[in-house]
Amino acid sequence: MSNVVLFTGDETGLVKKSRLKDDAQAVVSACQAPRQSRQAGIRSLCWISPPEGASEALFASLSCEGVVKTWESEAARPPKCVGQLATTAASQEGQPVALEFVSSFDKLSVVDSAGSVTVLTPPVGQETTENAGLEPSFQAKGPVEAAAWLSKHLATGGRENDLVVYDMQSEAPVFEALNVPHDELDLRVPIWVTAIDYANGKGNEIVTGTGHKHVRFYDVRAQRQPIFSVSSGEYRVTAVKCIRESVAIADTSGEIQMLEQRMLKPVRKLRGAVGSIRSMATHARLGIVAAAGLDRYLRVFDAGSGACMASIYLKQRLNSVLLGVEKRRKSDLLGDDAIGEEQIGQDEGIAEDWDQEDQVEDIASDDDDEDAEDHGQEDDEDNEDDEEKNEDDEENEDDEEEEEEDKEKDDNEEDEEEQGDDEGKEEREGEDAASRKSTIQDDAREDDGDDSFAYGNEDAAERRESAARHRRKKRRVERTR
Repeated sequence: MSNVVLFTGDETGLVKKSRLKDDAQAVVSACQAPRQSRQAGIRSLCWISPPEGASEALFASLSCEGVVKTWESEAARPPKCVGQLATTAASQEGQPVALEFVSSFDKLSVVDSAGSVTVLTPPVGQETTENAGLEPSFQAKGPVEAAAWLSKHLATGGRENDLVVYDMQSEAPVFEALNVPHDELDLRVPIWVTAIDYANGKGNEIVTGTGHKHVRFYDVRAQRQPIFSVSSGEYRVTAVKCIRESVAIADTSGEIQMLEQRMLKPVRKLRGAVGSIRSMATHARLGIVAAAGLDRYLRVFDAGSGACMASIYLKQRLNSVLLGVEKRRKSDLLGDDAIGEEQIGQDEGIAEDWDQEDQVEDIASDDDDEDAEDHGQEDDEDNEDDEEKNEDDEENEDDEEEEEEDKEKDDNEEDEEEQGDDEGKEEREGEDAASRKSTIQDDAREDDGDDSFAYGNEDAAERRESAARHRRKKRRVERTR
């Protein structure tokens, strides 16, 4: 951050330069103002492309009196006023609102709260404090509280004056926005545009902030109403700046939010400010946001992480801030667009060296990749052999398990058959014993009944014996069946 330079303008008319070091410490130098007053307060700052013969980069300031001053900045010195010109803005009904250098015409453009737009040549070497007699170039719709320029287009807006885009060459409006639909109570939503900025240098996309705490995204190619309109919080929006694919919005409480540009969804907050933010500046390549306001601090934030990189106390309440990069050549102070042919050639030489190194690294990486592929193929073959062995082992194990299961089943069946045979044999033996016992009992009874005839009649005894044999034979035949 040693090459970051910031210029601020306060409400007493002082212009101060702050250069940031690597350790986030700042070197502050202030201009020598002839007088300090609220009427001489700075309303706006802007860069000027360096004209022929200029030794350093230039920037311009617009005071509350309508005086435009041109400042020259050297590396280690305070800003120096090299020209001033009083416009008609101070004598009009309105007050100066904004100032911008229009690159299409190589001239400065000033707009006041009544809608008067004045185009003038940057005053370099002029010291005119009285009205120079400049007439407004054209009249825009008023009242105007915010304005933004891009190429030859001017976008304005204010209280009950919705966004209007003018072509400064034809001095005619090319886009007029329509208000959003009525709210849930079917009431008209009031209009109060307080901040405007073009989205990343795209002339078709515009972001606005309102005094009724809304942020709106317009696409002039699609429709006149905003594509998106979201609430910004509890306080009036005072500044809007687009950086990369995000939008930074600030309000009167000092809160700075980063929103996603297309959908306006909250991403993060930039914390630290405690007073109303009057102005913000961004640098897309460095990804930083600078904010100045009524708490008298100039703060620099990292847009990616939201961290506060520097906080500088500047004693007076601040109205405007300008951000740039200070390099070896004076034209680079203007930012990303002012890169000379010499630097481009150096960058191309460095790029060629980097390309050669990349080629060497690519060749080495290709050799490493080939070796890795050979080793990888060998490893794959070994892995395949191992997998086949594992599959064979698994098949053998499965076969052994199946044989064991079959043996167990056969053994169980044989045990069941033997057990059944034993049970049948026991049943048959029990029946035989019972039959023999019953036969003996029958024979005994029959013998007892025939004892009176035993001694006297042998034939009767023989018949009884034969009858008993016959009965036993009959029982055996029955058991056999």
